[in-house]
Amino acid sequence: LETDEAIAEPQREIYLQAGRSHAMPPGNVTFVTVTGTFYQANGLVWRAGQSYTMLGRLAAGQRTPFKLTAYGPTQIASEALIVRALNTSTPPRSDLTVVSSNVTVQGTILLITGQVRNAGATSASNVQVVATLFDNANQIVNAGLSGTSTLAAGASGPFSISIPSNWQGYTDLELQVQGN
Repeated sequence: LETDEAIAEPQREIYLQAGRSHAMPPGNVTFVTVTGTFYQANGLVWRAGQSYTMLGRLAAGQRTPFKLTAYGPTQIASEALIVRALNTSTPPRSDLTVVSSNVTVQGTILLITGQVRNAGATSASNVQVVATLFDNANQIVNAGLSGTSTLAAGASGPFSISIPSNWQGYTDLELQVQGN
C-alpha cells in the first residue's frame, strides 16, 4: 500500500479491517468512530449510522469490536464503512488484566463473569471489560460490555457481562480490559 492507487484498490477491506479487527499504525488512537452506510440491491442508500468502538483507546494493532446495526424488512446488499480516530500520545493501560472468567447460559442469556485486577501503581477509574464472541471462521458473532468500576492500585474486583441474544454459534471468546 505504497501509493494512493494501491490504497484505493482494497479500500473496503482496509476499512473493514480497521473497524472489525485492529487499530492501524502508526500508534495510539482514541475516539474511534465507525460510520456505516447500508445499500439496497438497487444501489440506493437504505440506512446509515455511526458508532464508537467498544474500547475507547487503542494501541497499534489492538483489536476492538463495535456495534453498528440496521434493522428493517429490507435486505442489505452492501455496506460502506469509514473509520476515523484521533491520534493520542497516551497508550491504553496495560496493567489491567482479567485474572479469571466463567461463561454460563441462563435461559437465553449468555453470562460472562470473572475478576479483573489492577496491577498498576495508581488507581484505575472507569474499568470495563469488553467481551468479543467469534465463530469458527473468526468472524464476530456479538460483543458486550461490563459496567464500569474503580480499582485501587493492586486491587481486584468482579465483572459481569450479559449478552441477551445473537450469541449462539460462538466458538471463541476474547476479553479485554480498559480503564483510565
